Amino acid sequence: MKLYREVDILNNKKAIILLNIGSILLSFIVGTLFLILTSFISQRQSLSSEISFPMLLFALVLLFLCLVLHEAIHGLFFKMFQPQGKVNFGFKNGMAYATSPGSFYSRKQFFIIAISPFIIVSLLLVVAFALNMLSLFVFLFLATIHGSGCIGDFYYIVLILKAPKGSLIEDTPIGISFYK
Repeated sequence: MKLYREVDILNNKKAIILLNIGSILLSFIVGTLFLILTSFISQRQSLSSEISFPMLLFALVLLFLCLVLHEAIHGLFFKMFQPQGKVNFGFKNGMAYATSPGSFYSRKQFFIIAISPFIIVSLLLVVAFALNMLSLFVFLFLATIHGSGCIGDFYYIVLILKAPKGSLIEDTPIGISFYK
């Protein structure tokens, strides 16, 4: 097995800036898609009557919980595919992360590791909104911020899809490495 590409996300200032810009652009796309989705689920369409300081604090607490859940899902799938691997969690350069250095994953496994938090958290938010557990404002706030915050995972997915078949991927504390 030979290393053929390393991607350092946490220490690459240019990559961090580009991902942040991408996240802002993605927030418009994701926000619009979730807004359209809400029209199929509920007739609640008034945001202005729902926005208050306590509601914003509630949304921020839930956003923190979504972030913790997001990284826990990454960790769960790391462990599911490599039970002997160690999973570490951290926060650096404004980004929370889960990592499993020294563990190697197939392209399919790493694709699942990368996409699962977006799918699972988004589904949980949609279900909570559909069951009237979240107001329209809180749902759109959480779904948009979380969805656009998945930009790093989406970037990894693009890299994974471009990797040669048979590649193995190692998640590292600073990014990912590709082996052939």
